[in-house]
Amino acid sequence: MHYPVPIHLQEAVRNLGYAKGAFPIAENLAEEFVSLPMFPELTQEQIEYVGRCVSEAVGVEVLV
Repeated sequence: MHYPVPIHLQEAVRNLGYAKGAFPIAENLAEEFVSLPMFPELTQEQIEYVGRCVSEAVGVEVLV
């Protein structure tokens, strides 16, 4: 699972007192990871669109 905002920086846990920099590895990974849509209702057209976007982003042809 990908959290674009690390858990320790989310508003729901703000009362725990963690600040930016408390978990630098988690913060770095949150900035670098990419979440791809994956669920059973994706249409073939949507799958192909995601594949094209990934292909363009990384400069490698992706087969779908």
